[in-house]
Amino acid sequence: GIEIVDVSDLGHPQRIAILDTPGSTQDILVSNDFAYLADGESGFQVLGIDPPRLPQIIASLPDSGDGFSKRMVMSGDLLITADGFGGVRIIDVFNPVVPREISRLHTSSFVQDLYIEDNLVFLVDSGQGVKVIDISDLTDLTEIASYETAGTAFGLTKSGTHIFVADDTNGIVVLALEKTSDSPPFINRLSARTGLKTGNSEIRIYGENFLSGLGVFFGESAAKSVNVVSKQEIRVKTPVGELGTVDVTVQNPDGQIARFPSVFSY
Repeated sequence: GIEIVDVSDLGHPQRIAILDTPGSTQDILVSNDFAYLADGESGFQVLGIDPPRLPQIIASLPDSGDGFSKRMVMSGDLLITADGFGGVRIIDVFNPVVPREISRLHTSSFVQDLYIEDNLVFLVDSGQGVKVIDISDLTDLTEIASYETAGTAFGLTKSGTHIFVADDTNGIVVLALEKTSDSPPFINRLSARTGLKTGNSEIRIYGENFLSGLGVFFGESAAKSVNVVSKQEIRVKTPVGELGTVDVTVQNPDGQIARFPSVFSY
């Protein structure tokens, strides 16, 4: 479970709440009035923490039989979890009360820890070392690189162009990264997720690696008035659409794409 501690007076911290959870809480992230838990064998939990003295579970996403929620990182509306033998799990928390699993990639071992930068997730896969996963297309997570360490990798962090791996009895392993090509775009949030069937709804798309001259598609239809504000933001007007939910896709001039599935509704 969790404990909530009031540290407004650093000399006298006070525990103000305790909440038992169904599993064994491994990690926690807080955003606004919600706390997201990697809750071990019980999967993913969302807590309402307003007020902090009365935390309560408001949503759950159970794990698959081999999953064990261990670590989490957040990017926009996305939570990426290290899920043990369940691999890597990506969860959309745009609506924290109704989180949804977008995709999952099973690895060959037990995912212990992870780190995200742009469209890449770096993870330690226990006895299999370090793997690099491209998540630019959220419908098709792809392993693009790996390095098998001599020990049992338990944790990692990244600084600049190096990854530092905690490798059990093998000590610390330092890996150098070399960028060999331009990174694909990556979408992690939309300013709004609904619009009129007649189109012309103004939407901002947030993420990484957006290049001038790109195209934006709602389902199969191209967006209108595309303005690349920066590498992290695009402003568009939606095309005409049919009643229902569609993917949003960004395609850079070099042909590389980012896709966020079932994210916009007409």
